[in-house]
Amino acid sequence: MTPSTILKIFVAIFTLLILITIDYPVYKNIKDNVLHNKKRLFTIFKILYWTISGTSYSMLIIYSITRPYKIPADYSEIFIIINSIVFITFFFKIIVFLSIMIKCLVSLIMRVFKLNKTIIEKTKRTIVILGTSIADLIFIILFYNLFFSGQDIVIKRVEINLPDLPKSFDNYKIIQISDLHAGSYLNNKIIEDAVSIINKENADMIAFTGDIVNFQSSEMNEYLPYLKRFKSKDGVFAVMGNHDYGEYVSWDTYKEKQDDVRNIIRNYNKISWNILLNENRIIRKGDDSIAIIGSENWSNSKRFKSPGDLKKAKKGVEDVGFKILLSHDPQHFELKVIKENKDIQLTLSGHTHAMQFGIDNKYIKWSPSKWAYKYWNGLYKEGHQYIYVNRGLGYVGFASRIGMLPEITVITLKKSSQ
Repeated sequence: MTPSTILKIFVAIFTLLILITIDYPVYKNIKDNVLHNKKRLFTIFKILYWTISGTSYSMLIIYSITRPYKIPADYSEIFIIINSIVFITFFFKIIVFLSIMIKCLVSLIMRVFKLNKTIIEKTKRTIVILGTSIADLIFIILFYNLFFSGQDIVIKRVEINLPDLPKSFDNYKIIQISDLHAGSYLNNKIIEDAVSIINKENADMIAFTGDIVNFQSSEMNEYLPYLKRFKSKDGVFAVMGNHDYGEYVSWDTYKEKQDDVRNIIRNYNKISWNILLNENRIIRKGDDSIAIIGSENWSNSKRFKSPGDLKKAKKGVEDVGFKILLSHDPQHFELKVIKENKDIQLTLSGHTHAMQFGIDNKYIKWSPSKWAYKYWNGLYKEGHQYIYVNRGLGYVGFASRIGMLPEITVITLKKSSQ
């Protein structure tokens, strides 16, 4: 047994103990304070609770010891549903557990001040019932989002004023989509809606900024007929994301892994998307031109494969006056583009998903994603350079979004005087 395997087993056992530490008091408090005189309802609750908890424990062991692993494409939807239900129930348990901790703290304070025991018991029960009620409400909202509203696409319209933009490209319309994560959908609704929305825009160009799959190329097969229908005047340009290199699957051989990456590239060719592997294309209008540069995934994190090579991707277009970079991870813009590549006026990225959770309206723009990424959702400007971070269409882990709904971005480039 290798040291790596021993460490994985240790982490799995340690995490399992934490889950059980949370599970039992949550179960006991719901039993004693919420369902104490409802025997039939309690029996149903007990079966569901420990069935889901047991599933969570099993998945934890699989994740910790055998991950990365292969998931047959036919079972990916089942996996996503199970994963999402485990996530929702864990969130429920955390909230109830926090209410139990608050109950214990309040009880301790009340005992210190020697308050009446009847008042203490009533207060304790009220806190647990209130915490459980809040958890129930969030549980219902998450389940509703999982199967209904979490799949509603938001269209973001953005105008970017650019003094370096060639005159012939004034009002040039780009559709940006990102993070499709084929294999994470419960049905085809999002892809069907995306095709309809995008084609109605009659855009000049479509940019896809990576993560076409979750795990492996076979996840694309079901969606190829839909993706082939995306239309724009100058075509569809795409780059690879961290999920597109087979890094989250346990392959029998390195060749098998490489073959799967090649299958992804072949699938792009089948649907006539221009996959840019540290490459570029020039779009011409009369005497004017712009360069579309595509970097493979670039990351500052050792967790992600990083074959992106911006110098190679720019080769041959150094003299083109206006450049658009497609690069999956927005940290590429932060750490390389604005520091070393001042000739790139616009970068389009994805990757963050805006954590699939947050608030996004004209008054508040917030997500836990902002703690991990400087550029995490929307348009940002540094000097004369812009980046737009699209939060994606698909999902990772939990197959829905709360507040940060799937996004299609309509970007209009405007020629400005300064």
